[in-house]
Amino acid sequence: MNQSPTLWQFALGFYACGSVPSACLQLQEEAGADVAIVLFLLFAASRGQEIAAEKIHVIDADMSSWRSGVIANLRRARRALKACVEPSAKSLREAVKNAELEAERLQLIRLEKYLDDVSQRSREESFEDVGRLALRNLQGYCAILSDPNPAHIATLETCLRQYCGANRRAQDRSV
Repeated sequence: MNQSPTLWQFALGFYACGSVPSACLQLQEEAGADVAIVLFLLFAASRGQEIAAEKIHVIDADMSSWRSGVIANLRRARRALKACVEPSAKSLREAVKNAELEAERLQLIRLEKYLDDVSQRSREESFEDVGRLALRNLQGYCAILSDPNPAHIATLETCLRQYCGANRRAQDRSV
């Protein structure tokens, strides 16, 4: 019996796919997106779940203090250390980078509580359905962002379909 991946496991696997990091970081830098929320919304779609716009607002508000008080400060520190030429700054930057990654992992754990308590999507559900759910989830989030680029959303939706397809083929081979 296959166990459904956690949001963290999904995030690690999905983020490693082709143009996903670039699309996520551009949404973060250009539109103020919280990448953890973007990954959460895509994970929900991969499980056949649509997240209502009202719930996305609640989620964003709930994550706001962690995002601004912890993750953003760690990110600023990591970026500031990148400019330092001191040899010791490199190891400190790596430690801050690891702390930032841990803070993001903890945020993803917090986000999992917003998933509906349902099993992963049925195997009959098409990747077109997953893509449509991903677009609806992301559009709900985009409504609260500042002018997100639709090309980044389309890239993430396409990557999610490919990711789900690759995972399904791997599961089919293991059965």
